[in-house]
Amino acid sequence: MPPVSESLSKCETCNKVFAERQTLIQHLKSHSANNKFTCDLCDKSYTKRHGLLRHARTHTGERPFTCEKCTSTFVRRDVLASHQRRALGLNPFRSVKFVKKFLQKHSLIQHLKSHSPSNKYKCESCDKTYTRKHGLMRHLRSHTGEEPFSCETCPSTFTRKDVLLRHQRRCALGGK
Repeated sequence: MPPVSESLSKCETCNKVFAERQTLIQHLKSHSANNKFTCDLCDKSYTKRHGLLRHARTHTGERPFTCEKCTSTFVRRDVLASHQRRALGLNPFRSVKFVKKFLQKHSLIQHLKSHSPSNKYKCESCDKTYTRKHGLMRHLRSHTGEEPFSCETCPSTFTRKDVLLRHQRRCALGGK
């Protein structure tokens, strides 16, 4: 496995920066010689077949999970489940202290952390604060204009990965 940089959780192989060390460690597996499953279209490789199948959907636009109520489609089953909870008004995770409801447990945990005075990341430019380094790093791109996420199909670039993925779904279908 490639070396892990101690500062900013940066991959020494491809220079991608990660907010959390655990995400970097997971990413490093993408550079491993143990990756047996390789995409024929872009040469990305995965240690598990499931990873390759999920990735292939970025090229095909396949969205195999359909909501029975509104016919919206999704790439992943867990995203469909979250959509269905939201549509039904189910918010099973509640913040007792702040009377706020969340669809997912991890969202509640992140919310609770936002009220903690410790573990804050502060922007030097505008004094906004974030509970996670990832949030601050994403915000910093609003000041620098950096667009580190590039479409493999067209020359478009983006400041956020989620926006790139949404674009790639449309781009794979021929639209931009």
